[in-house]
Amino acid sequence: ATAWLEAKFAPPCVESNDCHVYGQVQAEPGSAGHLWASVGAGGLYSTVDAGASEWQKAPGVDEARAFGFGAPLPDSTAQTIFLYGRANGDETFGLYRSSDAGKSWLLLSAAPLGIYNAVTTLTGDQDRPGRVYIGFDGNGFGYGDDPTLRR
Repeated sequence: ATAWLEAKFAPPCVESNDCHVYGQVQAEPGSAGHLWASVGAGGLYSTVDAGASEWQKAPGVDEARAFGFGAPLPDSTAQTIFLYGRANGDETFGLYRSSDAGKSWLLLSAAPLGIYNAVTTLTGDQDRPGRVYIGFDGNGFGYGDDPTLRR
């Protein structure tokens, strides 16, 4: 049987629908107790102790609707974080990437595969740096590779 414990702190929800519509909680691969959570218009938060202390907001993320982890890029030891939402003050939604533990965000595409439907799920590949898999609202799924990385 599993022993269930309630975390002392939870990520904050700004809007009433944010946590139950866009809210996701994921454990960072290879980092025990390091959790990340999207809270829609509230952004993206993380904790390094499974919620025993207050969650910290990732700078630059204005809205987080879906996110996932991928293998570190060649110049980094941090898990790559892929995000669908808004960052860096951008008004439109897009697919972003951080290779420095959420400190900065690079816009990869405003419309992955030329599809403007919302991305509802995504994850990075743990064995292929720069690869991200995305699922669209009503339009299937696809993947993209960073063309600057040699295979």
